Amino acid sequence: MKTKFKILKTDDIEHPYFDIDLHFLQKSLPQSFVIEQEEKDIYVTLQTLQDDDESSRYLINRELDRIYFITGRKLTSEMVKKHVLMALEQPYDIFSNLPNNINPQTWNNDLSLQLRLWSIAVDTHDIQIKALFFFQIIELSYPSNNINYPIYSEHTQAPHPRSECRFLRNLVVHSGDVGSTQLKKYCEYLNIPALMFNITDSHHQEILFHKIKLFREQATATIEQELQR
Repeated sequence: MKTKFKILKTDDIEHPYFDIDLHFLQKSLPQSFVIEQEEKDIYVTLQTLQDDDESSRYLINRELDRIYFITGRKLTSEMVKKHVLMALEQPYDIFSNLPNNINPQTWNNDLSLQLRLWSIAVDTHDIQIKALFFFQIIELSYPSNNINYPIYSEHTQAPHPRSECRFLRNLVVHSGDVGSTQLKKYCEYLNIPALMFNITDSHHQEILFHKIKLFREQATATIEQELQR
């Protein structure tokens, strides 16, 4: 299976076309990445688990981040989808009208930040950023304690949803062996070794990808509650 990305140059509006030596660019990339030039446009095709694999964006983005760090040239990627209608088969966002009883919002600092984090998390394709920002929304309203995040003691059952989000966040942001007893039980629940996530590991990536819905649901419920205060 393959996923194709168009490489866009974003740091020079007057000279938007690609000016990095393609030979050295190809040399810098994994063997599973194939560079193609079509007229003035540059594309990179990746071998992926499925066609148009959204979860592969982090693979190309980390390479572009590396190039930016080394060369100072900021590049971005845009997926070129084979199956354009795929996104229409499973719509993720539901658009609503403003309710008849809506009034001016009573603002506080947390709500302002939560809505900004929401906007960034929904728009990004980076599953790590999604998870971290959605959890930050939750954490602003639910500080860390055993009431907000019930203790997890039985690995044969799923944790409380907020606790599960916190476990996943910890697995993403830390490295090395898992030390926490609760987190070890959660790893046992997931049937994975008691190690922090390596996001380059396809299995860890797949777990996080499928848990983004949980993060979003919990963040949504949190903001909805804050909007009513």
